Amino acid sequence: MAVAEGEQRDRISKRLVARLRESTELPNLGAKPDFTHEIPYPKGLAERSQAVGKGIYDTLGIDRKDTAARFSFLERNYEFFGAPTALFFFTHRGLDQFGTLDLGLFMENVMLAANAKGLGTCAQGYLGGHPDIIRSEFEVSDDYALVCGMSIGYPSEHPINGWHAERLPITDLLLSPKNH
Repeated sequence: MAVAEGEQRDRISKRLVARLRESTELPNLGAKPDFTHEIPYPKGLAERSQAVGKGIYDTLGIDRKDTAARFSFLERNYEFFGAPTALFFFTHRGLDQFGTLDLGLFMENVMLAANAKGLGTCAQGYLGGHPDIIRSEFEVSDDYALVCGMSIGYPSEHPINGWHAERLPITDLLLSPKNH
């Protein structure tokens, strides 16, 4: 994990925003990530993902056709949503999916520990999109791949912080036993 604060955080943010503004390759944004963030969602999951996006934009008052406002919100990812600290998470390339699984568990514990201290967090896949920028700020072995980032700070009263995605009931996630 890499931690960026102060001038380093600001420098990373400025470079990420500049890259975004220079890009003409939406939705890829000129990214060459260590891990792809383009996942073809299967039927059923694509609709859930779209519902989350709609919920976020509706809460922010951004119309689907307002590309300028949507782009501005996208920029906020690279400004760490105003949080004073940005974390960047890497996994060893040789660990395959098990490394990302362990990383997810680690990230959850970081989020829970931060919450226990009154801090807010936002895990952000977008922060994994430009590993060259992050690598230029930290000593990172080529054996490690950037997966994503996280913004961390004190939560604001912004309406988006009160919005929550619909969660499936646990019964919808449990598999039924086979009858033998």
